[in-house]
Amino acid sequence: MNNMSQKNLQKTLFSSFYKVFLKTGRNWKQARNMNH
Repeated sequence: MNNMSQKNLQKTLFSSFYKVFLKTGRNWKQARNMNH
């Protein structure tokens, strides 16, 4: 495994994690708004 593919793997992991983070963040905001 060379450096380039490792970087690409990290990028893919990061972007997928970021998408999930955005999704949960949005849901969390909506849930908070409902509680208020």
